[in-house]
Amino acid sequence: MSIRNELGQLGLPPADLHELPASEKRFPDGAQYRVEIPSTEGPRCLEALLEEADRLEVPVHRVSQGSGVFMLTDAELDEFVALAAAASVELSLFARPNAAGTPQRRAGHPRAAHSPRRCAGRISSWRFSRTSFAQPTTA
Repeated sequence: MSIRNELGQLGLPPADLHELPASEKRFPDGAQYRVEIPSTEGPRCLEALLEEADRLEVPVHRVSQGSGVFMLTDAELDEFVALAAAASVELSLFARPNAAGTPQRRAGHPRAAHSPRRCAGRISSWRFSRTSFAQPTTA
């Protein structure tokens, strides 16, 4: 049995539906799509990403750093923001470290000192772009 037949049996189209009209929805600047690169963890990563995106002629609209701003120095954060602003790329930074304490850990357990810690609760982020400055949001 072919994949197309299997898709048909599931009630799905067996191929792309090219006959469908294109969506008229657009972003405010008229673009049809956005490209976000997640897990861009520091200024060196962003620098390499921007160089490669430029070489491949791939537009990048947003990058995000997921391990938390507490993992970077103030100088690295300043450089991160400056690189993103110079490239007109939105930068989403999360105000949390990669690891924090959790009350569920058992202090009396022999491995408690070596057990992974995690952050519980809401995560705050600050987004930096050419047109916005440190707008806190929550996720």
